[in-house]
Amino acid sequence: MSTPAPETQSDSSDQPRHAGFWVRFGAVILDLVVLGIPLRLVLLIPVLFGSEAGEVTGFDLSYTDAQGETVTARNSLSVADLAQLVLLAVITVLLWVNWDGRTPGKKMLRIRIVSYPDFSPFSYRTASIRTLASLLGVFTLGLGYMAQAVMIAAREDKRGYHDIIAGTCVVHDRPLDTPA
Repeated sequence: MSTPAPETQSDSSDQPRHAGFWVRFGAVILDLVVLGIPLRLVLLIPVLFGSEAGEVTGFDLSYTDAQGETVTARNSLSVADLAQLVLLAVITVLLWVNWDGRTPGKKMLRIRIVSYPDFSPFSYRTASIRTLASLLGVFTLGLGYMAQAVMIAAREDKRGYHDIIAGTCVVHDRPLDTPA
């Protein structure tokens, strides 16, 4: 009969390892392939059969180029764009809460979202706050996503502003043979 190994009192051994930018970015790309592309195809079925995915909103982006000329670009969101954004947000929240902080991409790359600083599961409310905070990147023409990337790369706890607002962090799963 063997005796169990004595427990170590090291603080770093019982803390999960925070997931950095590249593994998180990889999980997002996988999610877009696994969730986003099929969802987009389903949402385009009415368009293919003659229904219009009419313009929901349009906005002009104007700036001055190097020659001093004003350049205006017209951008718009279609019904399919807006529906995909909303459905992906809802699906993501449902997966996070019901699938232990994971989406398919996070599961494949063995990372998950947990509450911070106690590393426990979180609620629909927390997941919704995190999603809404993250969506600021869409409505700031990508600047919010750039800020998230810089924060995740630079901070020791690898948390973006969406994590800070929601009280979450992304961690690596423990290997199966590592004691908890």
